[in-house]
Amino acid sequence: MIKQKQIAGYGLYLLLILLPFQTRYFLVERSIGGAFFEYGSFTVYATEILLWFLVLYEIFWFLFRKRYKNIPPDERVHRLILKFFQERPIIAWSLIFLSYAALSALWSVNREQTLFYIIRLTEALLVLWLITLSREKKRSMLLTFVIGVALQSAFGIYQFFTQTVSGSSILGIATQIPDTRGVAVVETELRRYLRAYGGLPHPNILGGWIVAGLIALVALIYDSAIRAGAFSRSRLVLPFLLVYSLLFTALILTFSRSAGVAFVFGIGAFFAYGVFHKKTRYRGLELLCLTAILSIFFGILLKEPLTERGTGLVFNRNSGRLEQKSSWERSQGLRDAWILYKKNPLLGSGLGTYTTALARLYPERPVYEVQPAHSVPVLISVELGIVGAFFAFLSFYHIVAYLLRRRKILGIVLFCAFFAFSLFDHYLWTLYSGVLLIGVCFGFGIVSDDE
Repeated sequence: MIKQKQIAGYGLYLLLILLPFQTRYFLVERSIGGAFFEYGSFTVYATEILLWFLVLYEIFWFLFRKRYKNIPPDERVHRLILKFFQERPIIAWSLIFLSYAALSALWSVNREQTLFYIIRLTEALLVLWLITLSREKKRSMLLTFVIGVALQSAFGIYQFFTQTVSGSSILGIATQIPDTRGVAVVETELRRYLRAYGGLPHPNILGGWIVAGLIALVALIYDSAIRAGAFSRSRLVLPFLLVYSLLFTALILTFSRSAGVAFVFGIGAFFAYGVFHKKTRYRGLELLCLTAILSIFFGILLKEPLTERGTGLVFNRNSGRLEQKSSWERSQGLRDAWILYKKNPLLGSGLGTYTTALARLYPERPVYEVQPAHSVPVLISVELGIVGAFFAFLSFYHIVAYLLRRRKILGIVLFCAFFAFSLFDHYLWTLYSGVLLIGVCFGFGIVSDDE
């Protein structure tokens, strides 16, 4: 007979593998000028259903297990709340920020949309809670997460070399070919290169998941080195290095600049830690050499598209048409954010309402010009105002302090990577796959290491 902890454990493993997939049901579809408007539509993802099942199952099992049968129900709830806050201060501070974000529904320009985004942020917190509460080994959870990212990476590599993304309504994937307008490509003088999507909505999001997967994989490699000895050869090292090569290859093929910056911040910090730590020095140098070899190989093989993306880091006349357009759109997004911010600098427009406020400000704009600013701190400031930005800063300050105080190396590395992401992209705040990724990674960052 399957025990309670087995159901919870298998369910969590399944969730970690399936989270990147975009299978969803549209509750409300909205459009601008007859074109589908992603940020104003309401959907339910298949993984959301699994998540809520696991959460309710954990609560039910906690409240009704035999050891508590003689304790009144209200006392059981009290113990559950204490367990929630006392053991995980990071959750408490996140909940404080979430509470203020929920209050923004009172003055939101679109209360319905704000309430929907509150659910999204709540789900990120619940994923974090499930991981920290789980009785499964941390190594097993990290390995399951890496397997899920490896599947997406292999899918993305296949897409790049076939230059086609095959659509699937079941998996929530739209058909993408490089000649179609609006598809993420790198355009050079010779051709248009389709970037790797995996099963995610955009290559930048795939890049984010891959960077998180690489960090989790490096953590597993370091852990095996510490357990096996500094120079001993664990039987898992070769498979780990092969998976590392797979993930790094897919990361290159996303051509994501934000993912590249996050990789340097996160993995760079992890490499430095590994090299200077006696038991992981050999593995750290091994990974550093492998990364250098792969970088040189792809730098030669994909010189033209990589150079094109590199010149697009700054707005200059040497950049191609699409890179100049991308730079202009990012700068225009910041100008739009400033205009929206000045309308209600103290309290903001309400959680999740940036694009709605922008569409009302410029009703003549087509849907592809109604996009979030590519910066999470900017979006928080516009949607939640000065007060919300202060609560966000306070929460992140206490999260970082907790990670440093407890010497949670994995958590610190993940925070460095996601801080870089937040400065140059918006999906960690605006899209389900990004919001849930934060919950998963911070769960890994604060959960205790295996004995």
